[in-house]
Amino acid sequence: MPIKITEENDCLFISFSVVVTAAELHEAGAATWAMERDRTIVPPRITDLTEVTSLELDFNAVLRLAEDRKSRPFPNSFKSAIVAPKDHLLGFARMFQTLNDHPQITIRIFRDLPSAREWIGEK
Repeated sequence: MPIKITEENDCLFISFSVVVTAAELHEAGAATWAMERDRTIVPPRITDLTEVTSLELDFNAVLRLAEDRKSRPFPNSFKSAIVAPKDHLLGFARMFQTLNDHPQITIRIFRDLPSAREWIGEK
């Protein structure tokens, strides 16, 4: 499976690998919401694209996910780090960051996982 969602040290860790399709992107969004919706505190998260080799996505797929996220009310504000080490991944990450202007979510993009973990760990 190209998507793995785990919880590590009070942080959601969403890992994509190999080829990511629009259906898988939205599956990840639904699975993430299932983990968030009944919590009194939503944890920060890291979305790791390091192992992705290809994206079979377009603007509409990213827009659909961003619109879905923006429609969700959360009990607290939280950080969301996206690790995008390759240029084509960085482009899609920035597109999502721009489209998802949810007032409770602060999104930052990193080129490596250690930098993302450091930012998530800051208080």
